[in-house]
Amino acid sequence: NWPVKLQILLDNRIGMGSGNIQQLKNGVKALVDAMPESLEVTMVSTAPQPRFLARPTTDRAAVQKGLDLLAPDTGAGRFVESLNEATQRIERDKTDYFPVIISVATTSGDVNVRESDVERMMKRLEARPTTVHVILFSSGAATGSGGGNQTQIGISVTKYTGGKFEDINSPTRIAPLLTEWGKTGGSGG
Repeated sequence: NWPVKLQILLDNRIGMGSGNIQQLKNGVKALVDAMPESLEVTMVSTAPQPRFLARPTTDRAAVQKGLDLLAPDTGAGRFVESLNEATQRIERDKTDYFPVIISVATTSGDVNVRESDVERMMKRLEARPTTVHVILFSSGAATGSGGGNQTQIGISVTKYTGGKFEDINSPTRIAPLLTEWGKTGGSGG
């Protein structure tokens, strides 16, 4: 009877496109609305670095307030850094619960990824089993060379944790995917 604690990581970089931020907000709102009221949610934007939008809470009004703060940024989304920080928060929380991470990322950013950061993240996932799901959005516009990093690491981490990896090129897919995952309690399956 352990509770689920969900961390939502949102890439608000220019790769998402300012016109698509509303699609992202709609998707997150649908995800949270589909989840049990007692679910603890943490929400973090990833550009220009990971920043809390909503600290861990079961208060849906606080989550909505955090979501309302989500705005486009011109800095690079920090996919690996945000995952690393999320696994660090899980490592520090010694209570009994099932950790779930959902990352909505873009193929822009994370050009230079240190192997030591990826190794540290994977060790944390091994020590504290966590389900990680990734939606990777590519707008089709020219992106930095980081797209390969996000794809490779996203596939690796979701495969390792039994999560789902969705590579999409239409922002209208974000809300249906997040809604579906919310209906399955974040398990995605």
